[in-house]
Amino acid sequence: MPSRTREQALVRGPLLTIAATAWLLNAIDTVSNGGSAAHGASGGGRPMGLASTAAGWLLMLAAMAPLLTEPVRHLRVRSLARRRARVITLFVVGYLGVWLVACGALTDVAGLIARTGPAPAATALAVALAWGSTPARGRCLNRAHAHPALPAFGLAGDLAALRFGLAHGVWCVGTCWALMLLPLVVIPAAAPAVMAGVALWLVVERLAGPEPPAWGLRVPAAVQVCAARWAGWWSGVGRRPTFRIGRGASHPAPRPDAA
Repeated sequence: MPSRTREQALVRGPLLTIAATAWLLNAIDTVSNGGSAAHGASGGGRPMGLASTAAGWLLMLAAMAPLLTEPVRHLRVRSLARRRARVITLFVVGYLGVWLVACGALTDVAGLIARTGPAPAATALAVALAWGSTPARGRCLNRAHAHPALPAFGLAGDLAALRFGLAHGVWCVGTCWALMLLPLVVIPAAAPAVMAGVALWLVVERLAGPEPPAWGLRVPAAVQVCAARWAGWWSGVGRRPTFRIGRGASHPAPRPDAA
């Protein structure tokens, strides 16, 4: 059986290609039409029909393709070579089906925030911070790491792959929905940068692994390390400040003069 690292590489390459293509198309759309697909999907950039809105959301989801690295790797490892394309397709159908239903609701919520609030970006950020600080969001993120057993043959294997896609879509929506509001309500010129920031945050967060659900904003360990190094450089103290890194609270870095 191929090693985990090799399987991840085989999966990560195509997903990064899909994401890069989506970002390129989004950049072209921004330059050509004055608004990104992310902003246009909410109706904030320019009038859009149902098909155009769905296309904008699909482009956003394609840009987030690296989030599917582990589920697709699991499907590859747990399926026969001749069935891999089939089960991955069924998984993606279920996953996108859940997201497209959720996208309709998110479009309405983003439109409501944009119409009723004096500062829609601040309102969306407050929603994202509030939801991100709840144990419910932590449970959704942890469940997004769950990979069920999959039958190897027949209709049972097909249905299991479809159910896996549906379930993963549900937990991914629960994890991401509040953050996905941010690029929908900012001004069109800022939408691509905000979308890129959201995508990077979600990918880094997913790579960090599950943690016990708790109240409080869960900051990915990689972000904390970067922030700690920047803070140490900025302050000139030369030691890393205390941050909660990984699972559980970390201890302060030892002082250079400590015994």
